[in-house]
Amino acid sequence: MDYEFTESKIDQDVEVVRVGIQPPIDAKADRIHLQEFYNRVSEKQPHLFGTLTQAPNVFEIKKQLSVSGGGRVEIATFFWTPQGPTLSFPRKLPFMDDELPWAQDLTKEILDCLDTLQACHPARRVFRATKRREIVLSTGTIDSGEVIRARFATGLPENTQNVAVRWTDTDDMYDRKISLAALQKRNVVVQNVGGIEFQRQEPTEEFGIRMTLEVTNARTAKALEREDLKIILDHADTYYNETVWRILKGASNVDTK
Repeated sequence: MDYEFTESKIDQDVEVVRVGIQPPIDAKADRIHLQEFYNRVSEKQPHLFGTLTQAPNVFEIKKQLSVSGGGRVEIATFFWTPQGPTLSFPRKLPFMDDELPWAQDLTKEILDCLDTLQACHPARRVFRATKRREIVLSTGTIDSGEVIRARFATGLPENTQNVAVRWTDTDDMYDRKISLAALQKRNVVVQNVGGIEFQRQEPTEEFGIRMTLEVTNARTAKALEREDLKIILDHADTYYNETVWRILKGASNVDTK
């Protein structure tokens, strides 16, 4: 049976943008400026940023979203990492409704947020920007390891487990990293033992492929202005939509019998 890589098979789709700031901002020491950033950004972009969680080494802004079936879930849309401030927006998650509170084109929203961050930290400058796109493609009951092996790693032995391929595409402007990994879908099962509830994950009979693309600017000697950041983010989107999907759709005739 042939497996076709198509956008309709996407079960999960998340966009993440991380920026490297110099001098680095210490989430513990710079609480006053970060609080001011939260006050401003939550007022300017309430559809993206809701409640704040702040601790000595934690700064995280969440947004509450609707879940299929009428529930609600909080998603961290802005948070601090050792590598720098990070924005994360799901395009699609299995448990979410189709309607999301952010625009289809997130680039302007992200740039506006970073403008607010820099306004609260005028002595800091952005030198590096990374855009990560992670999708999970359903392969149904077809073993996703077989799909990847037949297209990208034909020399592997049969019954090879945990199949993954990775490669880089680098030039003077960008560092691009792409990876494909096979996965088996799992369901969360809640079990009550002696009045105490435990959660465990049980594998299902369905499989998928996780594709991750990460694009970073290669030149970091000069601070990045808003237009520079836009060019990097736009390039990452174009590379995902054109190059990555051309590679995937070139794998459309994989025989997984």
